Amino acid sequence: MLRRSYSSIVSLSRRKWNANSIVQQAQKRETVSSSFCRSKARSTSALTPTPPSASFLGKHEAQQTIGTNNSSTLFNFFKSTTTATTTNPLLAQAREALPYIGNGAYLAICSGFLMTDMLQLRLLLVGGYSGLVLFHSLHAKPLKIPLRWSFVFVMINAGAAAFLVLDQFGATLTPEEEALFETHFQDYLTRGQFYHLLQLAHQETFPSGTVLTAEGQVSPNLYFLLEGQAKVYHRKTFAAYVDQGGFVNDIAFQRQREHQAKSKKKADRDPEETRGAYGTVITNGEAKMLVWDKEELQEQLARRPELDRSLRYLLSRHLMKSLLKQREARHANADHDDPEGWYVTKLVA
Repeated sequence: MLRRSYSSIVSLSRRKWNANSIVQQAQKRETVSSSFCRSKARSTSALTPTPPSASFLGKHEAQQTIGTNNSSTLFNFFKSTTTATTTNPLLAQAREALPYIGNGAYLAICSGFLMTDMLQLRLLLVGGYSGLVLFHSLHAKPLKIPLRWSFVFVMINAGAAAFLVLDQFGATLTPEEEALFETHFQDYLTRGQFYHLLQLAHQETFPSGTVLTAEGQVSPNLYFLLEGQAKVYHRKTFAAYVDQGGFVNDIAFQRQREHQAKSKKKADRDPEETRGAYGTVITNGEAKMLVWDKEELQEQLARRPELDRSLRYLLSRHLMKSLLKQREARHANADHDDPEGWYVTKLVA
């Protein structure tokens, strides 16, 4: 019984406490809502404008009119600028041609890579990358990285093209040098290459019977016959004539260069194998020649790869002509002994 009465008392007290708490919460809500209503009424009354005076209305209307005029003028300025930029007929036509400009630029670049002539290659690359610069510049939002690198490639290829133009057309030759270039070197060297080659040589006149090279022995020079004639003896037998426009000691010069390209160290070279003259060459009458020092010439060719390739081609063509002449000379002397064999034996001995 005591337990039941105690539990009933506890439950009644809890209900009473809950009821009191509910009443208190309701009172708090009423208080908050009434304070909110009062603050809202105050703010509404504060925002309600008082009727301004006539003078104040005049000043305010004048300021508002000036501000409206200024804002409309500024807006018209930007609007006219934007319209002029976007409605430019030339710019609109150029943007319509963007696909043609881009494809044409890449077509020029591809054509340049197919060229074997360096000047044509550089000029086509300049045109192609210039087209890419124009292509990227005409976009409303151009890509800056491709635009900048295309401009860099334009400058690089333009500089290389200018160097090639100077190399081919910028050299000034005397009338004698011009005639020599057109007669013997035009098909193999550019004008600038020929001029540079002449600067490395000196002219020298040799009397008749001068031994220019001895078979199997080292000769420090490379010769080009300007005037006169020379005889070539191979194994003490007359082989051929070297006429005007021919080289002397060119075979040994090329063999030495090939061996130097294969050998990394100078000690690996075999002078007897690579530098010995192919045959004995003796002047037949007075001969005027261009003379190059082989070591100096090789150093300059190592610095100018284009001149090196052109000179190799020139010497190869001359070697082919020399071999054909030697074959004709052997056929002519097949039925009898060489009447001049004693001469070369006497000179070389």
